[in-house]
Parts: sequence; C-alpha cells; structure tokens
Amino acid sequence: MTRMFIRADKSVLQEAITPTLCAVAGKSTTAALECLMLHATEEGILEITGYDLNKGVKTRLPVLVLEAGGVLVNGSQLNAFIRSLPDGEVSIATDERLVTTISCKKSKFELHGISVDSFPTLPELNGEKRFELEQGLLKKMCQQVIFSVAQISTKPHLTGVLFEIKENNCRLVSCDGYRLSIRNEAISLMTGEEMSFVVPGKTIGELIKLLDESEEKVNVELTRKYIIFSFKEMIFFSRLIEDTYTVYQKSIPSEYRIQAKVELSEAMSSVERASLVIDEKTKSPLKCTLSHDGYMINCVTANGRVDEEFSIEFQGDDAIEIGFNYRFLLDAFRGAGMSGDNEVMLQLNSPTLPMIIRPVDHDEYLYLVLPIRL
Repeated sequence: MTRMFIRADKSVLQEAITPTLCAVAGKSTTAALECLMLHATEEGILEITGYDLNKGVKTRLPVLVLEAGGVLVNGSQLNAFIRSLPDGEVSIATDERLVTTISCKKSKFELHGISVDSFPTLPELNGEKRFELEQGLLKKMCQQVIFSVAQISTKPHLTGVLFEIKENNCRLVSCDGYRLSIRNEAISLMTGEEMSFVVPGKTIGELIKLLDESEEKVNVELTRKYIIFSFKEMIFFSRLIEDTYTVYQKSIPSEYRIQAKVELSEAMSSVERASLVIDEKTKSPLKCTLSHDGYMINCVTANGRVDEEFSIEFQGDDAIEIGFNYRFLLDAFRGAGMSGDNEVMLQLNSPTLPMIIRPVDHDEYLYLVLPIRL
C-alpha cells in the first residue's frame, strides 16, 4: 500500500485531522510515532490514525479517492500545511518514493512520507463488554471528577479515573490522596455485565476535549487492556491502568455530627474572593467556621486579609472551625454546579476528619476533602 491520490474539502479534512493530533507523539526516537497514517480505501473513505502506543484516535471521512493506498506523514507538519492552505479543494498525492504532495489552488507542499508498514500494530478495537452514554453527559461526568486525579503518584491507579458499571449505574471515581470525587449516572447496559476499570487521567482529559455537548450516543467498549470510545465518525482508544483501585468506600462516613445547607453561588464567590490574598507558594489555609450564626471564611496572609460571612441552615450542637486548601473547595463547588445545583450540603464530624460536599436534592455527585491544620 504505497501510492495514494485523494481530493477533499480543506475544512472537512482539517476537522478530521485535528482530533488525531492528541495521539501523535511529540518527540520520539521512532519516527512513525510522530506520524499520522493516511489510508484511502476503494470505497471512497479516508482514514486518519494517530497512535502513540498508549492512546490512539482514528477518524473517517468521505473523500474522492482517485487511487487507493496509504502513507505515514509527520502529524504536526501535515496539520500546519493543511491549516495554512486557502479554503477549497485539497489534493493529496503520494508517489512510489512516498513523497506526498499537498496542493490547493496555487499552493503546493511536499512531505517525505514513511511506509505504513512502519506504523505500530493497532489493538483490536472490538470490545467484549459495552455500554452507551450521551456525549454531553459523559463529558460532564468526566469534568466533575478529572480535577481530583493525582498528577504523580507511586500508586498508578490514583493517576486515573475508576469506572464502575453495576446494576445499570455508571460510577466515576477519582482520588489524589487529599480528596475524592464520585459521580453516578443511570445507564442502559448493552451486555448486562458488571465492569470495573481504570482509565488514565490524561486519556480522560483528551476525551473531554473531543466530546461535544450533544445528546448523540458514545459507544463505550472494553477489552482486557483497552477502552474504546466511538462517536462522530471517530474512534478514541486508550490503554487501561492495570492496577487495583483503592477501597474508597470506607473513607465516606455513614453519619455526621454537623450538617450545613449552603447556597452554592454565595459559597463559591466567597472562596474566590479569599483566594485573591493567598500566595500560591505558601498556600495558606482557608479557615471556615460553621455555626448557627452562619458560615464564616477567614484568611490572613502576607498579602492581606479576607473575612466573609453568610447565612446557612445549620444542624448540630456545636460550632466547628476547620481549615482547607481553597482550590479543593472551589473544585468541589464548581463540580456540584455542573449538575445544576443551587445548594449543597456540607457534612462534617471534626476539624481533623474529611468534609463531604454533596447536592441537596440528589446523590449523583459526592466530593470528600481532607482538612488542613490551622
């Protein structure tokens, strides 16, 4: 499979190339990993594939195929060339020497291609287990847990998001050792089997970028080592993290000594204002006091001082004073806000134990955060 000749609209071609770039290796000793594989079929389809050995993206688009074939071309160069072309029909032709000529109107570029035989073998993209979710819903669920994925950890599973599929419920879990995010959603299983697997946090970050807000379905398939997402004439696949996830359920208290119902936008705004005096290097704790008198936030740093107070619905005998990393609180409030909640419940037992943040009206979202000593 060497010679190839196709024609396609520039904007359509660009739209198909862009998603694949996240799976192109930036710098690699293997040139093929920095390439996109272009494969034109006799059926009039151009397949564009990027694969960095950990994750991959394949897009398909109808084109005019004058000669079927394939070639590997540097992904960043191809993208830059196509992006710089004027609007209109683009021709891509590859000769026997794998020189790939890209032309549009009076513009023409040449790239030195590589044989498709050099491209790494793709994994089997047919899973034994599968389920479906709407694009917009899956995107939101991922956004509500991505921030508490560990960036670096000696425990590989903490750098990913746990998917638990059980009894027609999809649960996403992330934990970085300081906080825990849980998001539940009812789904329809296509195979009826329970599933539990860990997807790398970087994969979830790329998935969020690829998904849109629509109600169109994402078909999710699972193999022994890979997760496969199919949507919008696109297949996005990734290696799973082969590590057992922490037994997180034991960290969630079954009862609470103090509960406070808080207006979400008010709580979020107060933390955002307090953050203005916090030095990112010292990360001074945000002191929160909850009582029958209200919710008071206080922070004193070398940059200044902030005092905030607003009313809450408080349940408990005694007031509590507790410290938090302000960013952890903001992430939790923003995550709850994505579910359309106006109020959240803060649940605590002591200044040294975790606080739970959850929506008032439903239990689809839960966030646990560890306090900081004041």
